[in-house]
Amino acid sequence: MKTLLLIFTALLTFNTVAQSDYEEYRKGRFWGKAPISEEEQEQIDKWTPDPLPTVPAMMKMHPDQIRELEQKHMDYALWKKTPEAVRDYYKIITVIRKNARSFAALHGYNKQMDLSLNAGVDFPITQAGSAIAQKMRQTDYNNKLRNNQDEFALVMFTQEGCEYCYAMDAVLKQFQFKHNWTVKYVDRAQNPDLAARFNIEVAPTVVMIQRDQYNSWLPISYGVVSVPEVEENVYRAVRTIKGEIEPTQFYTPEHQKGRAFDPLANFGETE
Repeated sequence: MKTLLLIFTALLTFNTVAQSDYEEYRKGRFWGKAPISEEEQEQIDKWTPDPLPTVPAMMKMHPDQIRELEQKHMDYALWKKTPEAVRDYYKIITVIRKNARSFAALHGYNKQMDLSLNAGVDFPITQAGSAIAQKMRQTDYNNKLRNNQDEFALVMFTQEGCEYCYAMDAVLKQFQFKHNWTVKYVDRAQNPDLAARFNIEVAPTVVMIQRDQYNSWLPISYGVVSVPEVEENVYRAVRTIKGEIEPTQFYTPEHQKGRAFDPLANFGETE
């Protein structure tokens, strides 16, 4: 029985080798397969990627390696257009999805665990939260404008025949009524030296000037803007001139200072 088993194994091995040799020489036009030229073989060798690593192995690879792998196998799948090539490509895409999912999960975890990384406090996405955030910003604006109405004033530069100036005048009148600020008007053509002093190139242009501080001023608007935009720009200009914020904090209101959207907040960390 043992002898028969050995003979059967030997015959099976011989048949496999013979079949392999047979396939090796079964090439050419007479077998229905056009021979491959050296140039074609060079192209195949050049553009055929290495066998794809396993998914667990790819999950441990550096993102640059994954990007390179994805590009090569996408090009190969587009070139060969075979189910196997496309399958390999989507194995890589699966790895990319897994990594992205992991990153998103860690983002949510850290945001929930560390308040300094959570921007939702200052920019809520719910309707009720957004309304409260807007109310807080408006409170910041109102308090700052009310507390500085005697220290600063607005000057609007106009010119004859300026249709935009009429529209901007109505905006400033609303601002003046709401916040009780002083607003002055200057014709840039009749006051060229003053216009040059403040770099006025178009009308209407609104600037904010600190009282008794001729060199302390900032532009507020060019052309026609809304009342809320005037409020925001005046609020930011006051804080900048008084040294309460750095230019990098120009968009950071007082109630957000020291939090996620404050560019200069270090959250207690030192270099």
